[in-house]
Amino acid sequence: MTDRSSLTASFFKSLVSSLDLPVIVMDGALRVLRLNPAAERITGCRTRQAIGRFGGDLVGMDQPTCEALGFGAGNGAPGGEQQWKEFVCVPAGSSSRLVRARGCILPWGANRAAVVWVLESPAWNDAAPRLLPSGAPVILFELDVGGRIVYGANEFAEFLDRQGEMTAGQSFRDLLVEGQKPSFDSIWRKVIGGEAIRNSELRLIHGRGAARPFWSSFFPIKDLRGVTLGVRGVAGDLSGQKDLAYALEASEERFSVLFRESSDPILILNMEGDILLANPSFERITGLRSDQLFSGEKGWADFVMPADVEALRQELRQCARTRRDGMIEFRVRDAREQIVWFEQSHSILHDEVGQPRGIMAVARNIHRHKQHEFELIEQAEDMQRRHDRAQELISRLKLFFAQTSSLAQDPQQFLQGVCDILFEMYDPLLVILHLTGEARAVYRCRPDVLAEVGPDTLENLPCVVCGQITDTGMPFYSHALDTAPPPHCAAVLGSRPLKTCVGAPLRDSGGRIRGSIVMLDDKTRAFDSLDVEVVTVAALQVAARLRAEEQETVRRGLEEHLRQAQKMEAVGMLAGGIAHDFNNILSSILGFTTYLLARTPAGSNIHRDLGLIEQSAVRAADLTRQLLSFARRRHFAKEPVSFNTVIGDVGTILRRSLSANVQIHTRLAPELPPVLGDRGQLNQVIMNLGINAAEAMEGKVGALTLVTEHRALDPRERAVLPEATADKYVCVTVRDTGRGITPEDQARIFDPFFTTKAASGGTGLGLSIVYGIVTNHKGYVHVESEEGRGTTFRLYFPACEVGGAQPETPAAGRVLTGTETLLVVEDENLVRQMVVEVLKSYGYKIVSASSGEEAIELFKGMKDRVDLVFLDLVMPGLGGEETFHALRELNPAVKVLLTSGFVREELSERLIAAGALGILYKPSRSDDLLAAIRDALDSRLPPPAQTLPAAGS
Repeated sequence: MTDRSSLTASFFKSLVSSLDLPVIVMDGALRVLRLNPAAERITGCRTRQAIGRFGGDLVGMDQPTCEALGFGAGNGAPGGEQQWKEFVCVPAGSSSRLVRARGCILPWGANRAAVVWVLESPAWNDAAPRLLPSGAPVILFELDVGGRIVYGANEFAEFLDRQGEMTAGQSFRDLLVEGQKPSFDSIWRKVIGGEAIRNSELRLIHGRGAARPFWSSFFPIKDLRGVTLGVRGVAGDLSGQKDLAYALEASEERFSVLFRESSDPILILNMEGDILLANPSFERITGLRSDQLFSGEKGWADFVMPADVEALRQELRQCARTRRDGMIEFRVRDAREQIVWFEQSHSILHDEVGQPRGIMAVARNIHRHKQHEFELIEQAEDMQRRHDRAQELISRLKLFFAQTSSLAQDPQQFLQGVCDILFEMYDPLLVILHLTGEARAVYRCRPDVLAEVGPDTLENLPCVVCGQITDTGMPFYSHALDTAPPPHCAAVLGSRPLKTCVGAPLRDSGGRIRGSIVMLDDKTRAFDSLDVEVVTVAALQVAARLRAEEQETVRRGLEEHLRQAQKMEAVGMLAGGIAHDFNNILSSILGFTTYLLARTPAGSNIHRDLGLIEQSAVRAADLTRQLLSFARRRHFAKEPVSFNTVIGDVGTILRRSLSANVQIHTRLAPELPPVLGDRGQLNQVIMNLGINAAEAMEGKVGALTLVTEHRALDPRERAVLPEATADKYVCVTVRDTGRGITPEDQARIFDPFFTTKAASGGTGLGLSIVYGIVTNHKGYVHVESEEGRGTTFRLYFPACEVGGAQPETPAAGRVLTGTETLLVVEDENLVRQMVVEVLKSYGYKIVSASSGEEAIELFKGMKDRVDLVFLDLVMPGLGGEETFHALRELNPAVKVLLTSGFVREELSERLIAAGALGILYKPSRSDDLLAAIRDALDSRLPPPAQTLPAAGS
């Protein structure tokens, strides 16, 4: 087409009349203006009959349908954009056939518009173009009078997710769920009857089997005679609207519940920030009612702290102005008149068209968080203060260490120097350093104080001031001594009231309190824990110097003890050598003497003289035994010994030798079992303890009590003696009423050379010897003491299996003779001759050797005939141990009896464990020799380790 204004009636006649397609021209109100011949044929209406009629009647469309398609009054205007629209109609003369058409609003004349419809072709299938684009919210469809879908099957298939299942000609009724079909039948009858049905709700079957709601409108298509030719319909999916309505309803319900039940205050405000509505939580917290807020009777100023009100209002105004969410923190005075921190977030509320209509504010109690925040800030500030103080402390400590490093080594000068340093650092009234047990204190004070109170007062002050520290063992600080002085602390010094005190204890290497160092002032000082640290470090420095001095003193003492021990070791070695030689000499003397005594008539002069020689030899043997004990190489003879007898013997000696002021009491258990040991050593134990007890009573009236028991250990004793596992022990108690022993000394009383006596008053070996003897007898020692109350020593010995202490069986009456062959190995000629003569006289066959080498050579030729080897352990050349092993290699079954006057105990025990039958110590009587030989020969298996008694025991 050309220019719209050129479209005139004459042009229309010449152009449109010649077209084969039906064309209908109408005015803006859809009243017919022109029909071309093709249009007359399809509508069955002549032009003159149609002019002025409603154009929709010619094609079977009513007014609403035309308006829905965009045709009708007010749609389009001259000069507007031309847009052709497709639709389907049923022309009156088309035998009820649906015809596809296009329509457009075109200029008509100068200032008018005309609606032009061009009918194109029948629309019996869905291959025809859509009336609405894919995805449109509504479906336009057409049904024939049988209810079959003529147009719109594809749209329904898309909406119902049933692509490929639906085609044109399918019954619309088949799309409905079963329960909806009766309702549709009623609607269909009305529509076929010529009635339009609008906005009925039908439920159609979705492709997934679920029912889906649709709204539907049905309009009958009639011919000019009013006969219904078909039905045109419009449908829309209601599921989204129903879901939306449900969601909206649920959302409103949730908001109502949230608003009502929330523990956080929720407010609805107008755009000016005034409160319109408040939830119950707000009312509960503030004590204000919603009606008071809505009426304006109450407002923000009634519950928000005055300093926070303006900032809150400004934040709300900014939210209303910028339409942006915001947040602010403020303080609220709650119903209990307590100040509580809240954090409030606020956002804009909109109406249904999106316009802002108010503000919703939600507050949250953040009081704990704010408190924590304030605490963190306070902690950070405190940490900074402490850091600054720590830097100051480090500076002071550096200064302190630098100054103390240059102090004199003399202890007294060092202590005075520490007091001077602290005094110069802090300028207190007084710095005083006191050592427990010292008569004088070290101090530094202001000159005016010294002039007022004098040195005597200052020297005696520590016993009052420092008691708090020495009692608790903890550093002490107080700046209120004048109002609440702690125990032992003086509140005044002369005319000056003491207000501030800082002190720390001095400890020795064992952690015991040795004293204290204290700063005092007559004014309140801002000391803190760091100042206490400085004083504590000063105390540690002093304690370290004191410990160093103590260690130096101990070192010097140990060196002195070492020198003494070395001297005693040298003397002991000399004594051991002398004792060995004496024993060899005495062995021949005592052996021959006792041998001759047995062969001389009793009462004769010779028998008497021999007896005197025997007594002298026994005394000499006792002397050698003492020498060996001094040399720590004493071997004691094990025999059953009754402590009742020991205490009886020693008690008699003590009563004669001790002061008459010491009363000796004994309480002895009847039928006390014996212990296996050396009577002389056990006598020495009781003697040493008795003498120590008498010395502890220092000549004063006192009591020494000696008690024997046979009992089990009580739980307390088991705790202190865990290694004592026997059921019962022979317990010997030695108790005195002397001065007692300090706890410090109790830990050292058994140390060698330790003594509390003056340098010339003792060796420090008495209790050490006691401990050694008891331990060698497989016993235990426990001491209990209290200063001023006395001391108790308890000795625990395993009981001997023998029923009681039996006297040694004398050789007389025993069969001591024999005919066996003996090999005697002894390097000393006199001893060897004595042994050979004695044994031969009693019937034994004797072969003797003077060395180990000779003995081995002799034994090789007669190893099967020798019944016993009597072997000396200490020989030049091949010693006794090597000779023993060589003999046992030649004949493992040979019996060996050992003898020696001086030998290490571990050597004899080792050989006895290897099969030796025992050891006979020199010197010995001839009858002891014969008894030992006879016992060894009569033994069939090596007996347990044993020690045969020596002469004089």
